[in-house]
Amino acid sequence: MFGKKKDFSVKPRKAGNFDFTEKSQGESFSARVRKNLFFNFFLTLIRSLNPDAYPRLSSRKLRQGFSYLFWLILFSLIISLAIMIPKVSSFSGSVESALSGFSSLSISADAKSPVLLDFGLRAKFDPLFTLAAPKPQPSNTSNSSAANQTANTTAVMSLDSDFVVSSSGIYRKPLPCMLWQAACLLYPPEDRIVRIGGDGFFDVLKYKAEYSRIIGTAIILMMPSLLIILLIFYFIKYTVLMLVMSLLMYLSARALRHKLSYARVLSTSLYACTAMVLLQILNIPLHFLSGVLVYLPFALYLLFFAIGIILQESDLF
Repeated sequence: MFGKKKDFSVKPRKAGNFDFTEKSQGESFSARVRKNLFFNFFLTLIRSLNPDAYPRLSSRKLRQGFSYLFWLILFSLIISLAIMIPKVSSFSGSVESALSGFSSLSISADAKSPVLLDFGLRAKFDPLFTLAAPKPQPSNTSNSSAANQTANTTAVMSLDSDFVVSSSGIYRKPLPCMLWQAACLLYPPEDRIVRIGGDGFFDVLKYKAEYSRIIGTAIILMMPSLLIILLIFYFIKYTVLMLVMSLLMYLSARALRHKLSYARVLSTSLYACTAMVLLQILNIPLHFLSGVLVYLPFALYLLFFAIGIILQESDLF
C-alpha cells in the first residue's frame, strides 16, 4: 500500500516498427530535399549566377565542382538535343530538295563479307542481301551448304542490324526493335525485317520522301550516342580551359602577394563558367550568337571569375 509509486506518465506509442516520437521521425522534409541531387544541382546553378555566393561555393571540395560541371554540360546538351528534335521535320524538307538533284542511286561492291557499322544505329551494307530465300537443294550437292547459309541470312540480318542496304533495296527492322532488341521476339520471323519501298526504290525522285524519313529517323536514333560523344568532348574541353585559366589567375594573385590557394581559384572557376557553358551549348541549335556576340559567353566567364575572386576578401587580404 505504501510501496513504490507507479509511473502513470504517458509514454510514446509504437505501431509495429514505427516510433511516433519526434526523434524517430528521421530527417525533416527540408533536409531530405537539400540532399536531393537534382535540387542541389539547380540550386547551385542559380547561386553560381550570383558572384556574392562564390566565397561559399569555392569552399566546397573540387570533386563537387567537377561534378557540377559534368551535370551542367549534360543538362545543357539534353536541352539542346530536345530543341533539335522538332527541327528534324523541317530538316526533312531540306533533304527532299537536295535529293531532287539526283535521279537514281546504285550500290555495287566486291566484298567477301557484309560490312556492319555501329554508331548507335546499326547499319549493314550487303550488296547480295535479299528477302527472297532460295529453294533448298539436296544435301549431297556442293552448293547445298551455300544455299542454306544464304537462306538463313534473312533471319540473322533481322537481328544484328537496324538497316540493311543492298543492291536490291533498303530494309529495316520495326521501330520497337530498333529501340529495344528484345522487342523483336514479339514479331514472327517473317516480320522482323521490312523492305522500304518496292521495286525501283533507288529511283530517288520517286521515293525522295521515304529517303527523307529514313534520314530523319536515323538522326533521332543516333541522338543518344551523339549525347555521350558530345558530353565527353565538352567535359574535356571545359576542364582543360578551367585548369589553364585558374593557373593564370593563381599566378596573377601570387604576383600581387595575395594568399589564395590554387584549389580555391579552380573551384571558383568551375562555378563561374555556368553562363558560358549554357550560352555556348544552347547556341548550337538556336544560333542566337553571331559575329562579335560569339565572344560574349567567354567575356561573361571572365567577369564572373574576376568578381568571384575579388569578393573572397578573407583569403585575398
